[in-house]
Amino acid sequence: HFIKTPPPSRKEWLQTMSQWLELLDCGLPLPEALKHSIHRHSSRSMKWLVNDCQEAIKQGHRLSSALHHYSDWLPSSDLQTIEWAESSGQLTQGIQNILTLKQQQMAMKEQLTKALRYPLIIAAVACAVALLMMTWVLPQFEKLFGSTGLPALTKNVLAISAFFGQHALVFIGAFCLMYVMTKLVRHYCPAFWRRMTLKLPIYRQLLTGAREQQVFYQLGLSLDAGIDAVNTLRLTTNNLNCPVYKAQLELIGYHLQRGLGWSQAFNMSTLNSAKTMSFIQAAEKSGRIAQAFKQLGAYQQKQLEIYTERLSTYAQPLLMLILGGIIGTLLVAMYLPLFSLGEQF
Repeated sequence: HFIKTPPPSRKEWLQTMSQWLELLDCGLPLPEALKHSIHRHSSRSMKWLVNDCQEAIKQGHRLSSALHHYSDWLPSSDLQTIEWAESSGQLTQGIQNILTLKQQQMAMKEQLTKALRYPLIIAAVACAVALLMMTWVLPQFEKLFGSTGLPALTKNVLAISAFFGQHALVFIGAFCLMYVMTKLVRHYCPAFWRRMTLKLPIYRQLLTGAREQQVFYQLGLSLDAGIDAVNTLRLTTNNLNCPVYKAQLELIGYHLQRGLGWSQAFNMSTLNSAKTMSFIQAAEKSGRIAQAFKQLGAYQQKQLEIYTERLSTYAQPLLMLILGGIIGTLLVAMYLPLFSLGEQF
């Protein structure tokens, strides 16, 4: 199977779990739910996976142990959630938590993409138009009028264009080198890369809000599913790809294992904002810590939505102003020689 078939996509895995959840909610036993979930399924690899799980369950094995044979295909955090949910007798709730968390992550990713897509498109269009006018349009005026009869603005723009044209290979090489170095640092030094990105002014706010929303929502769902505090933190840590937040969650888990409460453990980490501490302290007194983490996740999501909307509101006119300034300057530099030619006649 592993040699002949490519692994299923993340979308196919989520669709299969969604079908499992619907069939289990209808009252079907797990083997029957697995059997009916692959009817009319287009993924051959997912069919093999579900059939193997079904045969393993018939032989007396659990679903989680059968899925571990496909650990190279499936996310480790999903496998751990299913294992702990199955151990506590809440498999349906565990699958529901996985689907809910994935939906939240997809929604957050869509918000971040929406906030960054428009500025990047405008910046790319501005660079392309400016490069086209400086390398192809304005040099035609220099050939037509000569360098001596051109206005000062046109001469300066042509000088900048000539400078970039002479050193084009240097700029391209520097850009390629920066791209390769960024890829290498991101791959081999993920902790350093995350620390550097967390220092960027705008991206830092977006990344911090998204990570904290993911952390709090994962904690709330896992605790609500009956998983103990230590395993909840371990599961949340494995579900993250940011070394900075992984280290903070490991620190919180260490203090919890020493016997400290949630508020004390969070207070000794960097996730100790006033809003977070007030929610956790109030939840410890009422015994509703899972609900508090869910509310913190919803609060962080709302704050991120407000920030992305505000960013889009301010970014659009600012980028239009920058684009208009660049294009306007180039147009003025292009038409000034025509005006001077008209004055001569």
